[in-house]
Amino acid sequence: MRMLNSAIVAFAAVGAMAAGPVSAHAARFPQTATAKPTDSSLNDRIEARFKNDATLKKYHLSVSVENGVATVKGMVATEAQKMRAANVAKITGVTRVENQVTVDKAADMSLGAEAKDVAKKTADKT
Repeated sequence: MRMLNSAIVAFAAVGAMAAGPVSAHAARFPQTATAKPTDSSLNDRIEARFKNDATLKKYHLSVSVENGVATVKGMVATEAQKMRAANVAKITGVTRVENQVTVDKAADMSLGAEAKDVAKKTADKT
């Protein structure tokens, strides 16, 4: 039992010695604060994420960022896509997302009509 107590005391002493230099090092080298991203840079990053997202890129979604609050607008076909838009807008630097995206099952159909219009206009030019 006496040997066990000695081992515990020795282990605690080694732990305390190891912790000392680490905290002294941290005090000498404080962490520097990172620059807060601008609303414009946050806006650009979110728009790029919408354009690169396989689910959302076909929809007309817009975002505006003011004081770190991202407001997402547009129309999608499902509630899941609406939630995805909000999640895609949640990036480092955004404090809150205002999801003003509307759900309309006809959104997918209107995209098909737009594609047909573009194809027709292209065919008419040739």
